[in-house]
Amino acid sequence: MPKRTVTAVVTNGMTGEPIRRALVTLFEGGANARCLTAGDGRCQIEKVSDGATQAMVQKPGYFEGNPESGARSHTVFTVSAANTDVALRLYPGAKIVGRVLDGDGEPIEGVQIQVFAEEIVEGRRSWVGRNSTTTDDDALYSIEELTPGQYLVFAGSHIL
Repeated sequence: MPKRTVTAVVTNGMTGEPIRRALVTLFEGGANARCLTAGDGRCQIEKVSDGATQAMVQKPGYFEGNPESGARSHTVFTVSAANTDVALRLYPGAKIVGRVLDGDGEPIEGVQIQVFAEEIVEGRRSWVGRNSTTTDDDALYSIEELTPGQYLVFAGSHIL
């Protein structure tokens, strides 16, 4: 079976700019092959067999998948003489930070914070929990690894 050199190109899914130092992993036949992208967002993996291959790309502060639904996914493509390139997109992660104060402006420690995103589930709009945390000693909180979008933030039983 022929072996090919696969070129992966990793770009920012929001801006189209190349992403350097992203880790690309190809899964083929139980083996993994990896490369790190250069400044132009490209890297090459040699000796890849023809056929269906799954690619995953990682970089801290970014995620794979659909920014609309928050679904994370890998790319499946077929390697052949006519197809040795794979385009991969990463999306910048988002985070929500804040501070919880009482009616007198005093910080409140230990408040449960929950974040919800709107999704279509079984054909209906619903709010789905994304992440949660608790305020620290200074009443601060940070919720990371969110896809860009709109969220509802609840502090205890209050919408922020």
